[in-house]
Amino acid sequence: MIAKKHEELDDPDTVKLYSLLSGALDWPADDPRIVEIADIMERLMIRAVEAGEVGTDDGIDDQFVDLLDSTTAESSPHAARLLEILEERGWKGWTRIARVPTDRLNAELPPS
Repeated sequence: MIAKKHEELDDPDTVKLYSLLSGALDWPADDPRIVEIADIMERLMIRAVEAGEVGTDDGIDDQFVDLLDSTTAESSPHAARLLEILEERGWKGWTRIARVPTDRLNAELPPS
């Protein structure tokens, strides 16, 4: 697990995501950087799908996943807006990606 974290920190998208998220609490609710976060998260989710890391049994109870997702959405206007953007793009869920739109796979994404 630690090796995976080190590998993730070599990924420019992950580093940029962490950098953006570290300051997000101070942003106004309608800050346009939320879209940039959504772009990065979508690229990371597509990579996870393509690597076969999505859809596997994660061992987490569905009710717990629902609780985590609803708590995240209610925790800040940023989180709620981010979930809205991702859902508009066809992605569902926060803790577990519930649906993967095949037309988004291998689609041209915003540059990293």
